[in-house]
Amino acid sequence: SKKEQKIFAIESKFTEPYGTVDNFLSEKYYKPENKSIWNSLGTLYESLNIDKLPEETRTRNQKTEKGKYVLTKYKYLNALQLIKHLMGVRGEWKNKAQITLVYVWYDALGKEGFEHRNEIKEFRELIEKNTGIRFRDISYQELIYNLNKQLPYNEHKEY
Repeated sequence: SKKEQKIFAIESKFTEPYGTVDNFLSEKYYKPENKSIWNSLGTLYESLNIDKLPEETRTRNQKTEKGKYVLTKYKYLNALQLIKHLMGVRGEWKNKAQITLVYVWYDALGKEGFEHRNEIKEFRELIEKNTGIRFRDISYQELIYNLNKQLPYNEHKEY
């Protein structure tokens, strides 16, 4: 039998979560031709509670947005951007591959970092429960620490 392919989609954010995060989807993602992609993501669509914006809405960065869909549940994690990436990967690979979405992010001290970590955990549960897609996350700090552990002690110590 043919071995199942494994796809890793990596989304990397540095300080973006602690600046302006607007969780918007344009209407094109809700067109009927995209329904099969939403269906391929299991019960995710029904679990999101996405709201249609009123005619004019001011966002966190004071831009005015019209005719878009918003997910206000996440303040630091750009969940809808991650979901758009999943739609693209799932649309390309249909159900022919095991998909893992990896989120690499910068951890911060204080309230913002704490809330971002909680949103990541909640999003992981949402994705894995509703789509069957694996979601993994690692902070830059953890990544660098783990890479450093793999190197021989004296080799590359200038880094």
